[in-house]
Amino acid sequence: MVDYLLLEDQRKMALQNGNCLKYYQLCNQLGMEPEMPDMYERGSVDEAMESQKRRVAPYETFYEKGKKLSSSFEKDTKEKKANLRDFFTGKRRNGLEFMDTLTIGAIHQRILTYAETRMQKAQH
Repeated sequence: MVDYLLLEDQRKMALQNGNCLKYYQLCNQLGMEPEMPDMYERGSVDEAMESQKRRVAPYETFYEKGKKLSSSFEKDTKEKKANLRDFFTGKRRNGLEFMDTLTIGAIHQRILTYAETRMQKAQH
């Protein structure tokens, strides 16, 4: 059961402390009209930025590991496969075991390039 009084106390505390994101989230959760529309709007922007960060995070992790490896398709296969295994889920992850060295290297390089592009776009 949801404790609406506790949520309301948290919302008031967020308002008092100037925590725009928390204020925005709690106003939405409680279905309330915000008494501070500017703060609510800033919270909305903060949430959108947090969401963008979460979507980019897996690419950042992949890129940080991958940029240290050789750009040659034929080198660092074991490490590239491990990086891909950490990045992929489900069937894609399982399929890595059956790929040859050149395929692993090519896929790794393609995702590394895409990750770099994605991170650059997120910064703008």
